[in-house]
Amino acid sequence: AAQATIGVYQREPVIARLWSVGERLMAGVPELGGYPVHPHLPGEGAWESTSRVTNEVARRGILMHPAGLNPMYAHTYADVDRTIQVLRGVLDARV
Repeated sequence: AAQATIGVYQREPVIARLWSVGERLMAGVPELGGYPVHPHLPGEGAWESTSRVTNEVARRGILMHPAGLNPMYAHTYADVDRTIQVLRGVLDARV
């Protein structure tokens, strides 16, 4: 399995795609910090606050770990745009 995965990384632009997906996420949700390959909600500080955001995002159909988002090669731009829409809605509702 490892050799097959390495082969995909050698043949396809996996790393570039991960950065592209993450950059799109971060452009759509400027509150995100970190790196495009692992954006997160900085400044949330308290676990409870971050958990409230991730729980509401999950209620709206997007799974997000409190430690941050994990862009994947399989994510489409439609997936990213939906994530932006949901996360943006949750964050804007808090204001």
